[in-house]
Formats: sequence, structure tokens, C-alpha cells
Amino acid sequence: MNPGALHTGLVETLSLTLVITSVAAVEMRRLKFSIVAYLCQALLIVSLLLSFAAVNKALYWWAATALVTKAILTPWFLFRSIRGSDDHELKPVIGFVPSAVIAALLMMMFFRLTHGPGAFLAPTEMGRLEVFRTNLAVASTVFVLGLYAVLTRRDAIKAVIGLCLLENGVHLACRRQHCSELPRKWW
Repeated sequence: MNPGALHTGLVETLSLTLVITSVAAVEMRRLKFSIVAYLCQALLIVSLLLSFAAVNKALYWWAATALVTKAILTPWFLFRSIRGSDDHELKPVIGFVPSAVIAALLMMMFFRLTHGPGAFLAPTEMGRLEVFRTNLAVASTVFVLGLYAVLTRRDAIKAVIGLCLLENGVHLACRRQHCSELPRKWW
């Protein structure tokens, strides 16, 4: 993989925007808005995959799969499940202000933990590049916010969104770790 072919500014902007959509999906009290925030995050992941596909064509297939499963099917199922019901979240375990403070602390802690000394998580030459360190930090932050949502939300839809955020964090980390190892032509 030639990291020089990446649009690093675009990749970093898309990656950091994923954190904002994660917080929105977790903290919004209206379920419709949380689902829309998750949908935006799914589209951002597809955009990230497409930006990395410039150097590895196999990622076009991964982006197409993510588009169908993450940006079309999952939001459709979530919207369908809240149809005809009150779209307000059940009262969470932690109130809004303490929850926002805890989420912000988790974000800062995990971003710093994985972005700064990230070489122990990805001991490769590419793992030391800024764009990959940022992406790994965002992946771990999204993962932790998903775990936080699962543990602190009482609403089943919010728990599903939290699980989707967990999966998105793993998805980002795996793409980041293995995008260079995917065969260029595997079909």
C-alpha cells in the first residue's frame, strides 16, 4: 500500500467526524435522531473505505458491503422497529449532563491512549504514520462509546445502536490494520 496516495486530510477529517456522530447517536434522546446519527456514521465509514480504496481496489467491495448493511439495512430495521411508537428514549441510567461529561472524558482518554503511543498497538511502519494513528484512535474511541451506550442505556434501540457502534469501532480497526494485506485482486 502506498500511503502517499491517500488524501490524508480527507481521511483524518472523516475519521474525526465519526467521533461526533458516535456522541450524537449515544446522547440524543429522540430515537429517530439517534438512528440518523448512526446512518451518518455508516456513510462516513463507507467514505473512509472509498478513500482507502484509491490504493487498494478490493476495498471498493468492502465499501459496497458496508453501504448495504450499515447504511441501508440496519437503519431501515431500526426505523421500522420504532414505527408507530414514541420515539423518545427511556430514561437512561445516567442523566444527560453527567453522561456527556463521562462520554467526553472517555473520548479524550482513549483517543490519547491510542493516538500517542499507538506503536504498541500497531508495530508496523505504516502504524507510525499520522493518518493511521488517528484512524486507530478514532476506532478505539468509537468502540468505547458503543460500550458506554450498551452499559448505560435502558432502551433496546439505544442498546442496538451501541452494539452497532462497537462493531463500527472494530470494523475501523480491522480496516486500518488489514487494508494493506487484502489482495489486490481476490475475485
